[in-house]
Amino acid sequence: MRNHYFKKLWRHNKVLCLVIIVFMTVSTLLSKSVHNPYATVPLTPFYTWEMFSAPYIESDHTTAYELVCDGETLYQPAYLDHKKMFYTYTITKFDRYAQHNYTDDRYENYKGKLQRLHIDTAYAAVLSNAQEQILQYPAWLKSYLSRNLGRELKNIKVFKHYVHYDAQGIQHTDSSVKLLDI
Repeated sequence: MRNHYFKKLWRHNKVLCLVIIVFMTVSTLLSKSVHNPYATVPLTPFYTWEMFSAPYIESDHTTAYELVCDGETLYQPAYLDHKKMFYTYTITKFDRYAQHNYTDDRYENYKGKLQRLHIDTAYAAVLSNAQEQILQYPAWLKSYLSRNLGRELKNIKVFKHYVHYDAQGIQHTDSSVKLLDI
């Protein structure tokens, strides 16, 4: 291991080598762990494994969203069309906000973290969505879809279906709820 990366980098560019080593050391010391309850803010998404480590809860039931524009169902998800993928994710997020009385539940989470770090809690409002912003989503969705479909939409409905699959893999709808009708 005479010619490892850091030794080569040290010979080539000492400043860059020090910056990388300091970054790795500081981010490791500040990373969220059981032993460090104060540092709960991940520094970078590619360096923090926590971004991908949410527990997966296996369930027999799942939810599916149906978007109906002027009586015609838009099929979701469309993996090859980034515009359709985008509104698929936003509908799910809007549904979560609707379940919390159109408030962003991340506000209290951010506020608590900022208090532990002794930072002004006013930044929590900047990091989360206000109720007025959340309530503008239906109008935004209608204009976004109108632009992407190339026609003016008169009516948009979003349904949330609670579904399960039987042993043969056939989907059965247990119940449905209308989320939006604009």
